[in-house]
Amino acid sequence: TRAWQLNFSSVPKHTDDTLRIAPDYSWSVLLATGDPLDPALPAYANDGTDDAGSFARRAGDHNDGMQYFGMGRNGLWDAGNSDHGLLCVNHEAVTAAFLHKQGQTLIDGRRTVEDEVMKEMLAHGVSVVEVAREGKGFRLKRDSRFNRRITTFTDMEITGPAARSPLMVTKYSITGTRTRGTVANCANGHTPWGTYLTCEEERKS
Repeated sequence: TRAWQLNFSSVPKHTDDTLRIAPDYSWSVLLATGDPLDPALPAYANDGTDDAGSFARRAGDHNDGMQYFGMGRNGLWDAGNSDHGLLCVNHEAVTAAFLHKQGQTLIDGRRTVEDEVMKEMLAHGVSVVEVAREGKGFRLKRDSRFNRRITTFTDMEITGPAARSPLMVTKYSITGTRTRGTVANCANGHTPWGTYLTCEEERKS
């Protein structure tokens, strides 16, 4: 067997609460919680004062998976393009202590502030953003027509063999042809033909 050697210095073990990378490497933040996907939105205040509704156009919270799709100049999928494309990012959960000024409001164990609940629901789901290589890194194109959020409220059409099945009938869609929302997205992937897949985590009590 052939032994492969990686051409960079290792990073010594440490317990510091900081990011450390190998010499000659660099890092930068491309998309952070609350970052606007629309140039009309103000920068994220990150102090709990941001309007709940704005999260319909801001990056969500708690990413643990992402998928990059190269895109050609014609705006179509190009698997060979690593300089320009769409990045799909899942948002599994939220940290309420950071989303609200004083954490979640609970009275007798119940949520009582609608704006707080709305913000948390909108911070779940998926962000889709257009990115492009710039110098040695990438930049987010905030004015892209492709930028979008998929949240717990996003309306979706059900197609294929599942459509109109009695198992798909809900109060939201009595015909079994529509559903809405996605939450607790943990894991993702892609199809060979360039579409994004994301999964909801099963929770058992």
